[in-house]
Amino acid sequence: MQVSPPTSSPEMRVLQVSSFAPPHLGGLEACAANLFGKLIESGTLVTWLFSDIPPQMPIENTIRIKAWNGIETVFGIPVPIPRPTSIVKIWKAVRDAHLVHIHDIMYFNSVLAAVFAKLLGKRLVTTLHIWKVPYRSYLVRLIQEISHAVLGQLCLRNSKAIVSYNRLTFQKLKKFKNARIEFIPNGISDVFLQSKYEISPNVQSQLRLSLGLPQDKQIAIFAGRFVEKKGLSSIRILANSFPEVLFVLCGEGNIDPFRWDLENTRVLGQKSRVELKRLFHASDILLLPSVGEGFPLVIQEAMACGLPCFILRETWQSWGEGKDFFVVTENEHFVADLRSYFDCPFSWVHKERIREYARLNWDWDKSVQEYRKIYREILAPEP
Repeated sequence: MQVSPPTSSPEMRVLQVSSFAPPHLGGLEACAANLFGKLIESGTLVTWLFSDIPPQMPIENTIRIKAWNGIETVFGIPVPIPRPTSIVKIWKAVRDAHLVHIHDIMYFNSVLAAVFAKLLGKRLVTTLHIWKVPYRSYLVRLIQEISHAVLGQLCLRNSKAIVSYNRLTFQKLKKFKNARIEFIPNGISDVFLQSKYEISPNVQSQLRLSLGLPQDKQIAIFAGRFVEKKGLSSIRILANSFPEVLFVLCGEGNIDPFRWDLENTRVLGQKSRVELKRLFHASDILLLPSVGEGFPLVIQEAMACGLPCFILRETWQSWGEGKDFFVVTENEHFVADLRSYFDCPFSWVHKERIREYARLNWDWDKSVQEYRKIYREILAPEP
């Protein structure tokens, strides 16, 4: 068995493995992209391996592998299946690294990298984004349970460190005595931190004018994949319940909001971070009634723009602090709770506090230093 020499020097070679990368939509992809960029800035020798879906031009220090993603196309569930030649690429990438860092535990890229790390004697770090998704389909939930019990456990029990940014998941991980368990929040993209906009009605009005949005309506925005777990059915109910509110939907997926045929719904498609920042500043509230997630990055990005976030209690519990800065609801009351908020919205001063809260709590530079510390310590020679 080939064993990589442990090292705590700056020359440690890290392989990061994820299912996809942007522009494929998803918090995992955004997290991996931000982590990769900040690791490069910190001087870490890191290579990022991911499925080339959708195909993009090569980026330095990345390995794009061919994969089939038909399951997501039909059912909206991302399951990239690497081709045989891609499996060879994963093996070679693991072989050339000192340490392997995988994102989540039930994607084939991550599982294969974990197996190869075990065979080649490489240290394994896992960032666990979610535990399990409460899919409506019994068959999908059953497949998920089996995968989690077999493939997921293989990854977790062979990890030297397991990281979560979800406090609910963090508690569940404490049973894994084989690994150090760490809570490391995700940060916020520099695009949202470098905002030049004030939190004020004048700025909001000017942005609405430039974006072609109405001045006389409250605007609720959603940004993410158009899939069931993101709460699209709940947003449709809200759009039907508030005809006087404009609902702006940014993203794409297997659910088509155009088919709702609602006059107060505007579907804009996938937007860049710069475009989203402008839309967040122009809106009154972010809607994300999603289930079975970690703590979605879009919440942090919206709050960095001073935008209140309308989320389910389980999503807030994933963070677990600063409840006064969120609009927290339950499935049974979300229409009434949104009506209550519109009747008595946060003040502009409180929205400014939301922005400051986000910037104080979520910083990629701090998060990357925590990851680098983990890398160094698990690669250090054992006494």
